[in-house]
Amino acid sequence: MKKPDTNDASASPRGGIIGPLRGSVLVMDAAPGPGTVAVLRAGTLLADTSVEMRSMEEERFFPAVLATLERAGVALGSLDAILVGAGPGSFTALRVVGAIAKGLAEGRGIPLFAVPSLALTATPPGVTSVQLDALREECYLATLHREPSGAISEVEQLGCRPASECAEAIDASPHAREATHLLALASALGPVDLVSWEPLYGRLAEAQVKWEAAHGRPLRAAPIAFRPATAEDLPAIVSIERRSFSDPWSEATVSEAIAAPTDHCLVVTQGEFVVGYGIVRQVGPEAELLNLAVHPSARRQGLGDALLAELLRGLDVQGGVTVFLEVRVSNLAAETLYRRHAFVPVGRRRDYYEAPREDALLMRRAPVGGDD
Repeated sequence: MKKPDTNDASASPRGGIIGPLRGSVLVMDAAPGPGTVAVLRAGTLLADTSVEMRSMEEERFFPAVLATLERAGVALGSLDAILVGAGPGSFTALRVVGAIAKGLAEGRGIPLFAVPSLALTATPPGVTSVQLDALREECYLATLHREPSGAISEVEQLGCRPASECAEAIDASPHAREATHLLALASALGPVDLVSWEPLYGRLAEAQVKWEAAHGRPLRAAPIAFRPATAEDLPAIVSIERRSFSDPWSEATVSEAIAAPTDHCLVVTQGEFVVGYGIVRQVGPEAELLNLAVHPSARRQGLGDALLAELLRGLDVQGGVTVFLEVRVSNLAAETLYRRHAFVPVGRRRDYYEAPREDALLMRRAPVGGDD
C-alpha cells in the first residue's frame, strides 16, 4: 500500500542532527512506569534522573524535571526542543508525561519530537529485539537497528504480541539518557503536531477494558464523520502518517496529494479531531489505494474498515473502476482487511518497500458489477 517516498523520513539518519535538536533538549519518558528525565546539549548528556511514578506518585515527575534542568545548568526558558518517549507502555504514566511535554512545548513555543520508547534501551550494535511487559500475558515488541557508532538508524515497532513471541527478545529498560543515540532519527522524523499528537498507548486503558467486559459492549466514543481533506488538515494527516508507517510520506507529498485533481483524500473525524485518512489516486477506469491510516489512539474501533468502505463507495458510484493496492507481505492484518473488501492477490513486487526492505503483495478489486 505504501509507495517508497523520495523524502523518506525514517531512512538511516546519516545526515546527522539538524535544527533545534542540536541545542539544549529536555528528554522525558515513562513507558515502563518509572519516569526518566535527561538534559542534553549539542547531543551530549548533561544530567539525568529516574522517578518512581506508581501508586499515584506522578506528581513527583515535574519537580524532577526542574531539578534535572537545574543540575544541568539549563534554564527552562533556554530550551531549544523537547523530546519524549511516545510509548507504548504504562497508560497513566505516558499520559502524564505526554501532557507535560505538550504543555512545555506549547508554553515555551518550541518543537516537540517523539521517538518510540523501546528505542531508549541500551543495546549492542546490530539488530536487536526488545520487549516490554504489557501484562495480560502480552508484551510490546520492537526491533532496533543500531549502527557501530551507537546511533539508532531504524525502529520496527511490532506492537502488542503474545508473551510467547517475545521469549527471544531482551527486556527493554527505556531511559531518557539513551536519547543521545536517537537525535538524528528524531531530527529526520521532524516535530509532531501539538494539537493532534498523543502517546502510543499500545492498547486500551485497563479501566476501559474492565468497563467493556462488565457491560458487554464497547465504550461509546464520539461520533465519526467523513469529509474530503483540506489544506488545514495537513498537520493532523502528517502526524498520523509518521506514527503509522516506517517509511512515512513527507509533508510536501501529502500536501500535493490533497491538492491533486487525480487524488481523492478523505479524512475521518471523531468529534472535532481528525483520527484517520485515506488517499486514492484515480486515472480513468483504474484507481490505486495509496494510503490508509488511523491514529493509534483511535484504533480497534473499526475506523480503518469504515474508512476503506467509504473510499471504495466513492469509486463504486462511478461504476467500472478497478482498484489496486500494495501491502507489505508481512502485514497480515492489513491483507485480511483488504480481503474483506473483495481485494485478491494478483502479484508480488520484490523489494518494493524500504525501511525495512520488503516485498509487496499486489492486490486487485474488480469493478462493482464487472467480471473478475
